[in-house]
Amino acid sequence: MHIFVVILKIIGITVLILLGIIVTLSLLILFVPVRYSARADFDNDTRLSVNLTWLARILQCRIGYPKGELWVVRLFGIPIAHSGRVKRKNKRAGKKAVCDEKPVIEEANHDKADVNACKDKSDCHNANEDRAGRTAENSDAGKDGSGGTKRCRRKSKKKRQNKKQKKKKVYLKSLFGMISDDRNKRLIVFFKDIVIKFLKRVRPKKIMADVVIGFEDPAYTGLFFGGLGILTVCWKGKYNISPDFERKILKGRVCVKGYVRFVHMLYFLLKILFNEDIKRVMKKGQVN
Repeated sequence: MHIFVVILKIIGITVLILLGIIVTLSLLILFVPVRYSARADFDNDTRLSVNLTWLARILQCRIGYPKGELWVVRLFGIPIAHSGRVKRKNKRAGKKAVCDEKPVIEEANHDKADVNACKDKSDCHNANEDRAGRTAENSDAGKDGSGGTKRCRRKSKKKRQNKKQKKKKVYLKSLFGMISDDRNKRLIVFFKDIVIKFLKRVRPKKIMADVVIGFEDPAYTGLFFGGLGILTVCWKGKYNISPDFERKILKGRVCVKGYVRFVHMLYFLLKILFNEDIKRVMKKGQVN
């Protein structure tokens, strides 16, 4: 009996340890933010680098373009996945494509040899005359029914056009009916609020920009900087963006930093799943 109690204690302790590990990991995943930083350099060549880190850089992902590896995932500084294998696969696929092109080239060379084999001009001339006679016979045979076939084709085209117009009218009526419904209006407002809140949570906390921008047309440059002024008011940061109205240019660098928590993503997801209007729309889709 004492041995049985000891075994139960050991099992209970191991279960509690496993539950504690699962709970701590889930809390870390939900509340520890994933930090991101991105940098773009616009000189002669565009260079982009993105760095994602989690839990004091225990898990790290780097994305670079165009130099080096495209992406690398590191755990405790050790690379566990990278894009080198993808490049090798692409090379193999290119070799296979080259091998597949060989039979096509051989067939084309074979056809050229057949054409060159026809050296007697008299035989070729006779063959062309036979083909011309056959086409003339076929055209004479089809003259009688050509008018009827043209009319049938016109009628079929009109019918197709009328069907398309009717479908468009039905679709527009159903669309206006959905928009005019009060429940669907509430759904549109709900998604609007969700998107705004999501962008507030995900938006970068630090922005640094030192860029010179110019388009071919000075009017486009003015319009671009007019819209950019609104964004700079919404997103605070250090901006040194100057326009160039005389030439087309994009030169400088942009740095962005921020973080995302999965608990916010889970909150938005649960809000979407438990919305009554979304449930109603999903039930209608299942019935249809």
